[in-house]
Amino acid sequence: MNQQSANQTYWNTLRAERSGFLTVVFCLLLFVFEEVRFAGQISFALIGIFVDPRMNTGGLGSSHTTTAGILTLISLVITGIAIYISFNSTNRFKWLYFGLFSLGSFVQFGYWNGLNRFFVVSDFQTNITSPISFWVDNITRFFNPIAFIPIVVYALFLLLNKTDANRSMKSFLFIVLLMGSLGVGSVWAESTNFTAVSVPAFYRSLSQVVFDQTVPKVNRDDVALQSEAPPDNNILLVIDESVRGSQLSLYGYERPTTPIFDQLLSNDQLGFWPDAISASTCSITSNAVLMMGLTDLPDTEQHVYSNPTLFQYAKAMGYTTHYIDGQSSVLWTSIDNSDLLSVDSYLNPAKLQYPAPIAMDGLIGSHLEALFNGSTGNFVIVNKVGVHAPYNKVFPEGELTWDDRPPSLAHESFFDVVNEYDSAVLYNHDAFFGALLKNDSFLENTVIVYTSDHSQNLGEFPDRFFHCGKEKLEVEIPIVIIGQAEFDEINFDFPAHHQNVFPTLLDLMQVPDEARTEDYAVSLLTATEADIEQRFYLPSSSDFFTGEALPYDE
Repeated sequence: MNQQSANQTYWNTLRAERSGFLTVVFCLLLFVFEEVRFAGQISFALIGIFVDPRMNTGGLGSSHTTTAGILTLISLVITGIAIYISFNSTNRFKWLYFGLFSLGSFVQFGYWNGLNRFFVVSDFQTNITSPISFWVDNITRFFNPIAFIPIVVYALFLLLNKTDANRSMKSFLFIVLLMGSLGVGSVWAESTNFTAVSVPAFYRSLSQVVFDQTVPKVNRDDVALQSEAPPDNNILLVIDESVRGSQLSLYGYERPTTPIFDQLLSNDQLGFWPDAISASTCSITSNAVLMMGLTDLPDTEQHVYSNPTLFQYAKAMGYTTHYIDGQSSVLWTSIDNSDLLSVDSYLNPAKLQYPAPIAMDGLIGSHLEALFNGSTGNFVIVNKVGVHAPYNKVFPEGELTWDDRPPSLAHESFFDVVNEYDSAVLYNHDAFFGALLKNDSFLENTVIVYTSDHSQNLGEFPDRFFHCGKEKLEVEIPIVIIGQAEFDEINFDFPAHHQNVFPTLLDLMQVPDEARTEDYAVSLLTATEADIEQRFYLPSSSDFFTGEALPYDE
């Protein structure tokens, strides 16, 4: 009996050593493969423990890079533990680990293929609010067959490690706890997007999503004001989707992509800021800045939850408030159901009975034309459908306006893309503003502020998605004012930013300075050369609360 027990101990030890050896080999193969595929980012992060990679001088890394590097090192250890446990699990749980590994790999390799980065927390909100058609149309950009390589190798290692070990539910829950701790710990350490191997990085971000959804949020500040006199004007904020300023004829583009704007300019009914940028390269962050008047990104003090919204100020000034979202029937622009208490009328695709996306903006334009020509005292925010990629899906089939060589073509493979984009901009511009200004007599007592959530990469970086990257051109957007405004008194040479839009709208509402709860940026109606400051933007890869903004003006 003692001999049998000794033999069993020997074989168990041998299996453990074999599992350990296979774990080390697989982890090394995965590490080398991902370092080659993902530009050596893990090595770069580990170096940051000792030397700040942003500096040319030697010495210890900054606290930020040191913390991120330590988290990267911890994530590598956790990866090894998880792989070892998966190799020593029952067959049923091996299939579970294989499924989770495959999911994480496909997502991360896909995001790298499309955006040159891994999945981050803000992508979750984008994903759940984007229509299925978006993913169907963009599958080729976000599907990366190279993900099959680590998946197949992992499957082979699982099969090679035949064991009668009984690691099952407790071991699985232990891994979940480790991954969750990694995500929550990175939030606590203010280094949420630290570099990690692809699969652990995916589940780290998912755990951060869960953490973000469960942590209690602070209440919004109240606006201690109630205007007695009803407003005699209308104010409309139009937030377009994916419009690049340099592709508008209003901004000097050779193709007449914005003829209605061009006509309004010639009639002295429009002004625009030639130098204007968005707060981010992705939609959700930009909308938060526009609707809450955020002045600092990352939002380390979480003003996105406490700042009053534009709707609160408008209600305080006596306006009837309207929110029209042409993109989604789910709230996604950093406002929630409690914020709708300050909204008198809320329209979305579901309430409009799901018209075709291609028809949505024209329908909204007609709705607003009737509203403004029939009443005053309205404050409206519109999120347009706009011209999100793929561009050939946002104008009718067969209505490609341009098929010749574009005036500016950064990359030959984008010849058709630019033609489709320009055609989409023209079609969408005519559909919305043509319907809105069908009878433009209301412009005598109405002000329209128009901007876009972000710009587009149209081939300047051909291996990346059209936006949600980190390049400056992805934030070069239009900011336009139309209607009842003293254009001669406005400095249109001022370098504009999304953060200037909120106080501009407060000025249009005539909100007294003493009623403003925050120290907002300067209004575009009063900005002077003395108010010019360096502008920053937040790339989508940077966490909203703990990330790092990039300078635009250098």
